[in-house]
Amino acid sequence: MVERSGRRALASDTGENDLNSQPSSGQLALRAARRVYRLLLYPIYFLSGLVPRDPHRWVFGARNGLLFEGNSKWLYLYVARFEADVQAVWITRRKEIVEMLRKQGLTAYLRYSPRGIWEQLRAGAFVVILNSPDINYWTKRGALFANIQHGTPFKRFGRDVRDAANPLFKNHNANALQRLAMKVGVPSTYEYSDFVASTSPETSERWSSALGIPRHRVAETGNPRNDVLVAEAYAPDDWDRSWFELLNAHKRAGKKVISYLPTFRHAAGTAREVPIDWTRLNKFFAAQQIHAWIRWHPGDKRPLPEVGHLDAISLIPGEIDLAPLLRLTDLLITDYSSAYFDFLLLDRPIVFYAYDKQDYLAEGNTLYENYEDVTPGPIVTDFEQLLEVLKREGDANVYAEARAELRQRTHDNLDAGASRRVYESIRDRLNAS
Repeated sequence: MVERSGRRALASDTGENDLNSQPSSGQLALRAARRVYRLLLYPIYFLSGLVPRDPHRWVFGARNGLLFEGNSKWLYLYVARFEADVQAVWITRRKEIVEMLRKQGLTAYLRYSPRGIWEQLRAGAFVVILNSPDINYWTKRGALFANIQHGTPFKRFGRDVRDAANPLFKNHNANALQRLAMKVGVPSTYEYSDFVASTSPETSERWSSALGIPRHRVAETGNPRNDVLVAEAYAPDDWDRSWFELLNAHKRAGKKVISYLPTFRHAAGTAREVPIDWTRLNKFFAAQQIHAWIRWHPGDKRPLPEVGHLDAISLIPGEIDLAPLLRLTDLLITDYSSAYFDFLLLDRPIVFYAYDKQDYLAEGNTLYENYEDVTPGPIVTDFEQLLEVLKREGDANVYAEARAELRQRTHDNLDAGASRRVYESIRDRLNAS
């Protein structure tokens, strides 16, 4: 069966809420009950701002408190291990994550445990990758809110969504009554970030516009998750070791490692099944001494193929962190996922399998630029084309200059110092406040 671990953590690629969805009557009733319940939490929110905040205590979280991954994970590990003047605390809804981190001598608490709530109320900084429910919206008032994000602004999002077909369009374009209901019921949709990490001035402008924040709140620090990609040496922690070692064993056996990372589709009804002959592809990989790994996007709503039984393809659970596995990857296949911007740092070939581009764009997934202008690799639209370009190893040399040009545009820093720069940016803002 297809592993769908981590899918519960995502409502969308941006972590925003969907006003255009068509919920059932039961879902509507549950949504209404939750919003009434949230009204009761507003006194807690305002009281949380009265608790003195400690600038040397930071709390971190990811994916609505359900996962341990992404930029906040890597920054948390950096601060916990290298910055003794800050107490780094991971906040989660899952007991197994707390236990996993404590076994390594790290500090973690459940979101609604007494100590977890106290740590949130005292924290000088909240560090997330989607929005404040990665930790807890109701306890963040008075803390510096650092949203260090989970992607690169390739697809329009937030206030930059212009196509009414996009399920997120009404979040910022609804009538006044709808927006008021949303602000009261799901206030994190409209929260403002005090700091956002970016990779270049161009992407900083997009973060500023889409999030509706002043440009000076965005800094070109780089993404902490990318430190893993470009570091001279890397030894995985326990939570990343099993899949890393599996792929590394294939590399040690002389095989090339290929990854397929498609982005999610909003709607199951209109999305096409992935047009790949998996049996043929598996035979091709085996014959060419290739091992592939696939991770479906946790937010994907379409029917996904069962590929876990194929011996030349590994199906990676949705909750597994991408960064260590990308470090081992020789060639990336994707479609509209911004993961390839990270992969540019490795200067390895990228193949774009855009078999449903018109359908995807018709769902309101508009891009900041023309697709063909920001895809430094062959664009293929059917399985036969995909197979042919894989036989040519992604035309790596043909697109080397295009990769270099896009990397120069989108990455100011090519080193493994992003975590340090993000830490210093948050620290300096706390000191200035």
